[in-house]
Amino acid sequence: MSRHAENGHDTRMALPTFIGVGPPRTGTTWLDVILRGHINLPAGNKETLFFDLRYERGLPWYQSHFKSLRPGVPTGEFGPSYFASSDARERIARHIPDCKIICTLREPVARLYSNYKLWRRLALVKDSFAQVAERHENLLSYSRYTSNIGAWRQIFGCDNTLVLIHEDALQDRQAYLDRLCTFIGVDRLNLAKVAKADERVVTVERAPKSRRMARRARQLRGFLAAHRFWRTRKLMLPVFEFCMGRGEKFPPLDDVLERRLQRRFEAEIEALEELLGRDLSIWRRSLAQASTD
Repeated sequence: MSRHAENGHDTRMALPTFIGVGPPRTGTTWLDVILRGHINLPAGNKETLFFDLRYERGLPWYQSHFKSLRPGVPTGEFGPSYFASSDARERIARHIPDCKIICTLREPVARLYSNYKLWRRLALVKDSFAQVAERHENLLSYSRYTSNIGAWRQIFGCDNTLVLIHEDALQDRQAYLDRLCTFIGVDRLNLAKVAKADERVVTVERAPKSRRMARRARQLRGFLAAHRFWRTRKLMLPVFEFCMGRGEKFPPLDDVLERRLQRRFEAEIEALEELLGRDLSIWRRSLAQASTD
């Protein structure tokens, strides 16, 4: 059956042509903000979480995020939680077999610490970063770049899978965005004409003062998103910020722990260089320094 007629619904304009699958903390929110209005993205919220956490809601629920579409431009979403999910890969392939996939990668130690801070803020973890970095399987799964990219390529093909390096955006945001626009088939966007294009979108500076309040706020925020109460969710943003913040300020990453993790990820980076056919000196400079200490 064609994907345009599943479940008795005309999905011709209601399913993405591309999905940015992350992983988390690699600049996907910045891309969503910059591209919103230039292409079709989910109404009301960046992440639908459909293909991993909300699949039981059914395809019509997912399609409802893409009702008001501009004709002639690509449709997509950025779902960083999909990156390490075999279920998400299988489900996307089932419903959108010709989907274009975008993987955005960041130096693994910096990404892991940033992801940890976000999960602390959401009350998803409570231990120290040193403890979590050694044994938290869900968090660490996002750092297995080579195996996950290999899995996406195997299902969707190399030509339909774009790998972007986050640090390239820090050096030349325009060239970085141009590559993405060319890949998804949309006119290039001049960042010089985009307000706040150089600003950081999501920063996490403090842990929650109360894990219980943060957990309840996360659950309520998720409930509102799952039921598409976007207006209420937006009005409650100050409440969510209050519940998820006000605690201790996150310190800079400990130098000794950082060097240990850099050595741990060295083999992963080497394998990724071979897979991509690309030199990742932009990440490895810090590794070379660590090896002399």
